[in-house]
Amino acid sequence: LLLGTDVKGHEEGSRQRTSSFHTMPPSKVKIQRIASDRTRQNTFHKRKLGLLKKAMELTVLCGCDCAIIIRSGPTAMFPEGKILAYCNKNMDEMLAEYTHEM
Repeated sequence: LLLGTDVKGHEEGSRQRTSSFHTMPPSKVKIQRIASDRTRQNTFHKRKLGLLKKAMELTVLCGCDCAIIIRSGPTAMFPEGKILAYCNKNMDEMLAEYTHEM
């Protein structure tokens, strides 16, 4: 081997990336009910996690109080839906403050 060349004979550092993968911007999602049960559940799960993450970030970054209550649609395992709640402090206290201010 010669100094300054790699095994294939190319000069070091002269390798070019030959990736055929081109990134495309994400396509816009049409806001309408998703027909497929499985796809709808997966989308609900992902967006629910994203919403909770944003709520947590908002409370940390801005020092505000945040409460979210989500009730899922009916599924085979939970015909009545499932309730999920997030609050950065006591939910009962926060709801009492909210109803008192109204």
